[in-house]
Amino acid sequence: MASFSTYADLQTTILAWMARPGDTQVQPADLIALFEEEARDRLRTRLGETSTTLTTTADLATIALPALYEGHREMVLQTSPTVFIKYITPEVMDGTWVDGATGAPEFFTVKGTSFTFAPTPDAVYSIALDYNAGISSLSNANPTNWLLLNYPSLYLAGSMLWGEAFIGNDERVPGWVQLRESIFNRIMMADLKQRWTGGTLTVRTDTGNP
Repeated sequence: MASFSTYADLQTTILAWMARPGDTQVQPADLIALFEEEARDRLRTRLGETSTTLTTTADLATIALPALYEGHREMVLQTSPTVFIKYITPEVMDGTWVDGATGAPEFFTVKGTSFTFAPTPDAVYSIALDYNAGISSLSNANPTNWLLLNYPSLYLAGSMLWGEAFIGNDERVPGWVQLRESIFNRIMMADLKQRWTGGTLTVRTDTGNP
């Protein structure tokens, strides 16, 4: 594990690599925040996935999205037996489901900052949600996250790119861009490999399989 596995250590390391320890003109916190903005848009890996339980309210079709929600994996109604709640687009939901229909949720969609269910829940239900929680911002109150723990090199490369640009050391920027991109690619390839390890690929045709 790298020696900079916390927010404070990462800031110290950035200044050291820039050969500017104690330089108050360079704000490592800003460089880190700029890198995180891009990383959230580019990284969707199993390491960022988590689970939570949603609880419906009778006669209310919506539930607020979890904090840092970046996309769902699956949603399961905790009845006996359990039932998978299927995703549909907002257009399909609006064109198919009539206001006033109630029952156990069968479908869901995402509108704004809420899940919307159809039919509207007629009682209190527990729903297990597996989703991608993205990348939580590093701070003094949140000194680490899954990305810093598993790939500190990407945090350093991404932050250093912004740092070199800030101080006008333009000749070093392409090198940090190249390193950052290689680490992004390595993370995505590792995630793809791990998701498919042990799986069996099946070839399907338009006419079906024998």
